[in-house]
Amino acid sequence: MQNFKKIGENVAIIKKYAPLSKTGICDFSAGVKYIWREDFASEYVEIDGTLVLKETTREYQNAFYYPVGKNEKLALDFIDEYAREKGMDLTFCCLNKEQADYLQTRYENAEVFFDRNWSDYVYDAQAFASFKGKKYAGQRNHVNKFKSLYKNFAYKRIEESDLPLIESFISEYESGRDINFWIEKEEQNKLLDYVKNLSELGQIGACIYVDNKIVGITCGEVINDMLIVHVEKALREYNGIYPTLAQTFSKDVLENFNIKEINREEDCGDLGLRTSKTQYHPIEIRHKYFLKTKN
Repeated sequence: MQNFKKIGENVAIIKKYAPLSKTGICDFSAGVKYIWREDFASEYVEIDGTLVLKETTREYQNAFYYPVGKNEKLALDFIDEYAREKGMDLTFCCLNKEQADYLQTRYENAEVFFDRNWSDYVYDAQAFASFKGKKYAGQRNHVNKFKSLYKNFAYKRIEESDLPLIESFISEYESGRDINFWIEKEEQNKLLDYVKNLSELGQIGACIYVDNKIVGITCGEVINDMLIVHVEKALREYNGIYPTLAQTFSKDVLENFNIKEINREEDCGDLGLRTSKTQYHPIEIRHKYFLKTKN
């Protein structure tokens, strides 16, 4: 039986197979796997042009993703054999509904569930980039307010020359917040490392300047026709910065890539974040299903 290999910093295997995934979730992306590589330890094997991926977190161990590639059946047989050899119950994570339904027919007494805290928010790219229509009146007002207050603001893609000011921005952002929520605290610790490696990871990053000072940054990646936004941080004292940052980044990507959807990831159970993400009118709350079996 093949041995699993650790992914770690080298996310090339994810970049190879992500365009073949049918889930459209943020977890199956190079950015997420890189940023959270220490907290969501991922390992893989390739079988006949098919990726078998499993991960271990503080909440579960050896949870498999649905195989991605040309021979799903062979990969699932490998997963079954692996579980039998290790004497372990089978756990699958990050499934879409179709995958979960199929695996329920494959395994007897399988339990399927999802955690709403980890569901992705998916938006229509055209609507998000334009903020047109009555339902986006609030966002438009905030953007107009920002533009009227900070007439000299500048949006630009992140370059290496921006890194010193980005480091200063991150320090100021952290100092102004009481970060108790563990996942946000961990994210701040990893943010600069991720931004420094945007190019190597095939990511897109942008920032907004006001008076030669960075007041917001955002980063993500395009997979097929979807933009996945991994990072969006701003100084809230700049009135309207968040909707301005979100809209200008989305518009930039839409003009340069053929995207139809924007995935702005989960709310992680943070009620304030849930309210904010909902107010941007998602077209789908994309659940990630888990399946557990008993031997």
